[in-house]
Amino acid sequence: MRPSILLTAAALLALAGCAAMPGPYDPARTGHTVSLVNSLSWTNAVSDKPDALRTAWPLAGLTRHTEQFPLAQVKLCDAAGVCSWGVLKAQRILSAPRHVAGGVAVDVQLELDVDRRHEALQGGEKVALAIPADVAALAAKRTVRKSLVLQYGKVARIGLDFGIGYDLCAQRLDAGGKPADACAIPFM
Repeated sequence: MRPSILLTAAALLALAGCAAMPGPYDPARTGHTVSLVNSLSWTNAVSDKPDALRTAWPLAGLTRHTEQFPLAQVKLCDAAGVCSWGVLKAQRILSAPRHVAGGVAVDVQLELDVDRRHEALQGGEKVALAIPADVAALAAKRTVRKSLVLQYGKVARIGLDFGIGYDLCAQRLDAGGKPADACAIPFM
């Protein structure tokens, strides 16, 4: 009876040791960590200039990570210059991140809702945006699910309605937190 207990304990210790070792594609083997840089972008409805929110998150904490983007106004104009406006409410969920050869695989879910009015909790405050009743309003609701393989430093873009776009990039960081890869996702 005693040898089987020792054998079981040895097997469990061996499995625990394997679980603590970085996988074959994990940059931790070379002293790097990985962050996912993402951005939701749109054209500012008032200034007609590009606008976006860009964030970066450590891969280790993204098992099922939700990010709520701030409310924003978007517009779409026809050839005659007549415009319809909408309030954009968006969130993204990242799940199942895993190291693969030369990058990261991750499942992305984007939820976009453009309507006349939206409310949201942002930074602990309740905020609301609305389009006046006498202005033509945009309306669209869309959920996009994609499984992506991101090569380090290469940006994946998902184009959405009304000129809205989502960019995602995997970036290795050295032990000092400096990027080893450039992700060409601009700060706005």
